[in-house]
Amino acid sequence: MRPIMRALVAGGLLTVAPDVSATELNATVPDEITSEAKMSDRWTNDMVRLEKLHQTAYRTGDHERIIAESAKILSQVQRDSGDQSFDFATMLNAHAMFLNAADRPAEARPLLAQSLQLSHDLVGERHRLTLRNLHNYAFVLVRLGENKSAVPYFDLALRLRSEVLGEFDSQTMLTRVNYAGLLLRLDRAQEAEPLFAVSLASSRQLLGETHGMTIRSRKGYATALAKLGRGEEAKSVLAGQDNLPAAIPS
Repeated sequence: MRPIMRALVAGGLLTVAPDVSATELNATVPDEITSEAKMSDRWTNDMVRLEKLHQTAYRTGDHERIIAESAKILSQVQRDSGDQSFDFATMLNAHAMFLNAADRPAEARPLLAQSLQLSHDLVGERHRLTLRNLHNYAFVLVRLGENKSAVPYFDLALRLRSEVLGEFDSQTMLTRVNYAGLLLRLDRAQEAEPLFAVSLASSRQLLGETHGMTIRSRKGYATALAKLGRGEEAKSVLAGQDNLPAAIPS
C-alpha cells in the first residue's frame, strides 16, 4: 500500500474498496490518464462566474452571495452529473473553500473529506484535484486548531505536488510555505528551517523580493533560525543579507 493510502486509511479519511486488488493499490496512476480528467465544459461559465464573485467577496467581505450561488450549482451538478462524478468532486472542493473563506471552516471540513475520497477513487492520488484536496484539507484543519492532525496531509501534499508538478510549481511552493509555517507553530523549527530556506530562495528568484510569499518566507526562515539559537544568522536574513544559493540554476 502506497504512503498516501497508509496515512489516509489509518486516519480514517479514506476507505479502501473491497474489490480493489493489492496490485491496483500499489500502481501509480499515469500522468497521461490523470491529466485528461477535468470538469465538464458545461459548468465552465458557472465556475467563471463564481470566481468573479469570489474576487468581489474577497474585497468586500460579503461572502453570502457566492455561498448561495455555489450551493445552487453544487446541487445542479449533483443532480445532473451524479454524486460519484468528477464534476461533483470538483464542485465540492470549490464550495468548501468558499465556506472556508467566509470563516466557516467547520462546514468546509466534511465537504473536503468527501471530495478527497471521491477524487482519489476516481482519478488517483497524482491528479491535481486530489493534491488540491490534500492541501485544502490540511489548511482547514489548521484553521480549526487541529495543527498536529494537519501535519501528515501537508507532508503528503508537498511530497506528491513536488513529484507531479515539480519542486518550483506555484502550488508546490504554496504547500511548502504553509507546511513550514505549521511546523514552526508546533515548535518543530529543525524541520521548518530547510523548508523555509527553499521557500525563500525559490520565491525570491521566481516572484521577487517584494512578493508576499517571499516576505513570509524570509520572516519564517529568520524565526526558525532564531529558535534554533542562530540569532546572528536570523538578523542577517531579516536584513536581506542571507547567503542562500539560487534555488533554480540559471
